[in-house]
Amino acid sequence: MEDLKQFNPTRRSFLKSTGHLLIGFNLLPLTFCQTKGAPNEIPPYAGVPLRPSIDNKLIDSWIRLDAKGHLTVLSGKQELGQGIKIALIQIAAEELDINPDRCHIINSDTGQTANEGFTAGSNSVEGSGSAIRQAAAEARYHLLKMAGQKLNVNPDVLRVDDGVIIANTGEKVSYWELLQGKYIEEKISGDIKPKKPENYKYVGQPLHRDDIRKLVTGESHFVHDLQMPGMVHARVLHPPSYDATLQSIDLTQVKALHGVLKVIRNGSFLAVIAEREYQAVKAREMLKELAVWTKSPINTLPDQLRDDLLTTSGKPEEVEISPGIAEIISNSAIHHQADYFRPYHMHASMGPSCAVALWEPNLLTVWSATQGVYPVRNSIADLLTLDKEKVRCIGVPGSGCYGHNGADDVSGEVAIIAKEFPGKHVRLQWMREDEHK
Repeated sequence: MEDLKQFNPTRRSFLKSTGHLLIGFNLLPLTFCQTKGAPNEIPPYAGVPLRPSIDNKLIDSWIRLDAKGHLTVLSGKQELGQGIKIALIQIAAEELDINPDRCHIINSDTGQTANEGFTAGSNSVEGSGSAIRQAAAEARYHLLKMAGQKLNVNPDVLRVDDGVIIANTGEKVSYWELLQGKYIEEKISGDIKPKKPENYKYVGQPLHRDDIRKLVTGESHFVHDLQMPGMVHARVLHPPSYDATLQSIDLTQVKALHGVLKVIRNGSFLAVIAEREYQAVKAREMLKELAVWTKSPINTLPDQLRDDLLTTSGKPEEVEISPGIAEIISNSAIHHQADYFRPYHMHASMGPSCAVALWEPNLLTVWSATQGVYPVRNSIADLLTLDKEKVRCIGVPGSGCYGHNGADDVSGEVAIIAKEFPGKHVRLQWMREDEHK
């Protein structure tokens, strides 16, 4: 034990004692970390008919039961790694008495899910979860009523086991047999009471998260992993500093590079599309060398930031003060006053911002790691002067989120690029310097 206490391994001491360091690489696919299946576009669950969210008050805007024995939950909130997919599945499964293994979820798709604004403020379970819970409770009520009519019994004597409604006579009928693939067209009344917590079977229990499994096994999960048929790759060259404008550039050499399909210049916006990603990277580096910018000096340097904020921020304004708090403060035994300053912090994601877009004659589709598919859809529609109905935004997790990263910005940029190259999926990923700049 004494030897172990004195053992303090460092890289230097390890190399001194062993004499060498061996690092191994294997260029062949390893069975334990190999990506399973063919690359895919992470499509919506195929067992659910595609139907736009017509009215948030409709039950089937939140839950759907297909003809194959599945329950699909629909939520306008984005899965950002916080685990809302499994939480919302648990809520719906609980109210309908369906095993969560039968359940799937579609998140953040303006073509299918309700408009729930941004995924922010830790309100996904409270907001989306409450809506799904009420919709599921009312769906169960209507399904029991349908079963009562079919089995000629009072719905109050029926019980449900994994989606199968059972009468006290032993007769059975499943949710799926009752609906036969049809939607529940009823509106949410708010009058049906959900289950009491003491009767919960699934909520509060640890269930396996499919997204964690994908991360561990290396399956496609992030927007960065999307691989569409015939997909091309893009890179953008952002201005080198605030307010910089593109003065001139000769694009002849860039257009002649192997694999380059198109070079786009729109004012100071520069982008390149290539067959392969590395070809796009090399073309971007050439753009960087050739571009001549008119730059504006940075007026406030980092060491001047605090003083600049103090002189330009205006007078303090009291927003709200609770009743009686002023008297409590004035009567306090100890008074403390201080200023606290923190410089701007970067919200840089682990994976540089990425998005994919497809421009078709009547629809622009953007796959994005945005925290708000409807707000970013509206912004893209405004940016390109399109009807909102002509833009579909599908949320896909990004490898890094929260705070203002570039997820929305890269989505707007890839939409501009896709317009210039219609009929092909265009993948745009920022460089690390873009994320940090």
